[in-house]
Amino acid sequence: MKRVLSRPMFRIGGSAGTGITSGLDQPRKGYEEAGRVTQGLDPYVRDTMTAFKKFGAMPRQSPLAAGTLPGFLTQFGLDLVSRTPTGNIFQTAAMSAQEPFKQFQTGVAQRGQQRADLNRAIVSQAIKSKEADDAAAASMRKTQMLIDADIAALDQEHANEIEKIKLEAQLGTGDATTYARKQAADAYEATFAPELERLNGLINDTEDPDLRGQYQTQKDALLNKIIRGQQSIYLYISNLSKLRGDTWTRF
Repeated sequence: MKRVLSRPMFRIGGSAGTGITSGLDQPRKGYEEAGRVTQGLDPYVRDTMTAFKKFGAMPRQSPLAAGTLPGFLTQFGLDLVSRTPTGNIFQTAAMSAQEPFKQFQTGVAQRGQQRADLNRAIVSQAIKSKEADDAAAASMRKTQMLIDADIAALDQEHANEIEKIKLEAQLGTGDATTYARKQAADAYEATFAPELERLNGLINDTEDPDLRGQYQTQKDALLNKIIRGQQSIYLYISNLSKLRGDTWTRF
């Protein structure tokens, strides 16, 4: 037995993390941090309590009700005054306190149960409200993702059309409308060249990351404006040309 207890696994002292305690000095993996279940629940609890108070769902306890010290003292005093003395004053007081104390204990238990039931009801309603809001938010995110996907697909379609027009203009295979669209789009883009140059200079010369991020955001917004404007030009001229062609066909 002595030989067995002398093995390294039974040695006392040292730090955890070696031998059969390997891994015990590391935090558990694959588990969420405590409090995640009720994260963000406090505002819903406050709103529910406010609603309960507003509509009279919160119980109102009389200061002389059973389970309160004033109520116990009142019942004790009334019993003591009306009771026929037996023995000395202490014996009479003890007899008078028995029933009021039982009522006090019962009242305390009932009030505790009422508070527990009320707290459970508030938390349950708060969780339901939060789950409803979370579900609505998830639905909105899903809808927004679908909208973004449709917009991205439309943008790609427009981008392909623009590249086709540019290629036709470069190769000289386009018609007069093609050149008109290309020239109008290039002229529109050229109007923003000074502002783009200014923002590029600010981004390159600014060391503050926050300020540089602001300049980059402004540049991205400007580039998006240019793209939208060019798309409008191409689509407007294209639709106008189609309209004119349909008109001439009717004639």
